[in-house]
Amino acid sequence: MFDFDEIDEGTPKPRPSKLSLDGEWDCRVDYFRNGGLVEITMRIRGHVGEYEVVGGSQTHQLLDIAVREEKYSVKVDFRWANRRGQKGRGTWTLRASGNVLDGTWSQDGVSGGPWKWTGMRTDVGGAAAALPAADTGPPLPSLDGEWDCLCDAYKLGDLVPFLMTIEGSGGRFELDGQLYLITDITSVWDGALVLVTFHWETAAGNFLKARTGGGSWQFARPFERLNGSWSQDGLTSGPWLWNCTKKAVPPPPPPAAASRQPLPACSEADGSQLGESTSDPSPQSVAPEPLELSITRDQAVALQGELLAAYMGEDFHRRVEELRSTGGGTRKQVETLCTQAQRRILPKYGFDTSRKGLMQSAAELEALAATDPEVASNNELLRWLQACEPQTENADLPAVSPRQPHGYRVKVTDPYDEQAVRRLERLRGSLACAHQDLYRNIYPGLQQQEWMSAIGRDSMVEYVKTEGIVVLHAETLDTGEVVGYVSCQVTSEDPDDSSSSSNGNTPRPETRAVDFDSLGDLDARGRAAQSAEAGERGVGEFSGPSVTIGHIAVLEEHRGRGIGSFLFEGLLGHLRETVPSAAVDLRINVVELNDRAVEWYRRLGFVTVDLWTRRFSFRSGLVPVVFLTMQRREDGPCATWSRFFSADARGSRLVLFPEGSPKDFLRGAARRAWPKLPLAAVGVFDPADGLHELADGRTVDLTQAFVQGRVFFEKPLHTVVSS
Repeated sequence: MFDFDEIDEGTPKPRPSKLSLDGEWDCRVDYFRNGGLVEITMRIRGHVGEYEVVGGSQTHQLLDIAVREEKYSVKVDFRWANRRGQKGRGTWTLRASGNVLDGTWSQDGVSGGPWKWTGMRTDVGGAAAALPAADTGPPLPSLDGEWDCLCDAYKLGDLVPFLMTIEGSGGRFELDGQLYLITDITSVWDGALVLVTFHWETAAGNFLKARTGGGSWQFARPFERLNGSWSQDGLTSGPWLWNCTKKAVPPPPPPAAASRQPLPACSEADGSQLGESTSDPSPQSVAPEPLELSITRDQAVALQGELLAAYMGEDFHRRVEELRSTGGGTRKQVETLCTQAQRRILPKYGFDTSRKGLMQSAAELEALAATDPEVASNNELLRWLQACEPQTENADLPAVSPRQPHGYRVKVTDPYDEQAVRRLERLRGSLACAHQDLYRNIYPGLQQQEWMSAIGRDSMVEYVKTEGIVVLHAETLDTGEVVGYVSCQVTSEDPDDSSSSSNGNTPRPETRAVDFDSLGDLDARGRAAQSAEAGERGVGEFSGPSVTIGHIAVLEEHRGRGIGSFLFEGLLGHLRETVPSAAVDLRINVVELNDRAVEWYRRLGFVTVDLWTRRFSFRSGLVPVVFLTMQRREDGPCATWSRFFSADARGSRLVLFPEGSPKDFLRGAARRAWPKLPLAAVGVFDPADGLHELADGRTVDLTQAFVQGRVFFEKPLHTVVSS
């Protein structure tokens, strides 16, 4: 929401509005006051309305709805009352489109609020509110330049960082190494706001299938932030959040000191900007000089370590919580706390506590980060901590939907229900295409049938009838259409037991596929491979009965509604009732390039415990693909079954983030390419302690760092591990 107090044009008096909010609204509300957003449906007529949780049976009241037009915005005040006698009030701001409400609610007699409440008209196209006519206004502010974006790019509620560049009516950004184009950028004045609309599309040559969509942002003074959302053509879910901050232009350098030149200098006489040359340099112009460092590389790492400890410490979190309890905790206040911490630490390293000293320390860290991998990775984490509010322990809880998606149900699949099984076969076939797309840039000639053989040799008709196989599917309540399914295989305690529920009809050991657009598609590991390796692996692999999840798949047009979580929870409940001894040990296998699925499973409590390779037939012979085995135990922690990396990792290059990095930071890092950071080369491996030495001097257990999500290799893992 924008801060209109920054607009210095007096305080306008609110006036009644003729705008209508009548109709149905799809809302996201922090219903349980825990930060999680719950879907509710709201219906408004005049000054009253009602709302209900999607999938629930209780209807609650909205009262005294009053729309008022202020000079630069439209505000909506309301009161609410539920069936338990609780009541409260809230305020929304109506966005420029007239179809989106953005605001908060509070409860009478309860402290700690307000809490989030946003909404969008169900029929956006046909019920747009008639906002006041936009004034042509002064010249439109330019969007040209680089923008740091936070976007719900995967429709899972997580905000993913990436850099966007805009020039004129077009732009571009990269995500997961793939290029996307922004087109038809249009800006219009709407009161004191600028409303920006755009289209987006996947660029030609991407391995992803073509996708298109649109979105809109609001642009408010001082014109440094874009707040808005995006949607995808062909999907009824959405829109999803997309906010951007203008990338800061380096401030002018301070006057040069006699002892050292802290920042590159340029003359005001020639009118050029920092680092910019002129075709006819004047005698007054001063050529940029290299930054003279006052600290060594080791001192920089020590300084960063103290800052990280301060930003992630208990005292810092306590002070932020105190701000929140009094209605504060804004980004600006958190930045003030960071500055206070810097002023306590910087003098130890020779920097004064003035603004100039703060700028000088930042400039020196940036200069060292340009070439030193450790300083660079520390800087990335420091930037994230300074830009975001510190995370609480609740932020690390699995993001499992606590409710049943509206309009769907989950059923145990009857192997003899031919219609349902045929629909499952269609879903499974789409997974092969998804994996072919995922590896298209690496193995452009790898055929679809290779992935089909990995997903399973048998047809779905035979697969669902196999002993030990359990399949549940999700279907719509109104038509019974199958929109997703989950399958698993229950195994006995002894991998060599001939009575094991696994048999020759089980999909091959190499089956580690994933539906990368949603959650995952993963088949059970074969018993022959397990038996051969049992003597060499950790106790966690064969410690008792277990369940290996095979496929989790959801049709694309039904994603983003919590169906994947619904299927997973349904399977978990079914297993706890039917095979409780095996339900405590769940395993999943996932292809290593599907970092989105890996992160989703981590949030469900899965831990990577194994890493292995399968060879696929290719036109030039056999090519390797690496898979991860992940495990979740309810009776204790999971331990890795083997060491993933040894001497064969020598020469690989990677980014390694510090120990203790917040999980929210690492989740975003897993979805971001790091081409701009200097990479650390892996050196010698000491088998005695299992540590690798990096070229920058750090030592690290690469297996544990990989499990924790702190290490990202430059190239796919089949180039790192021996196959």
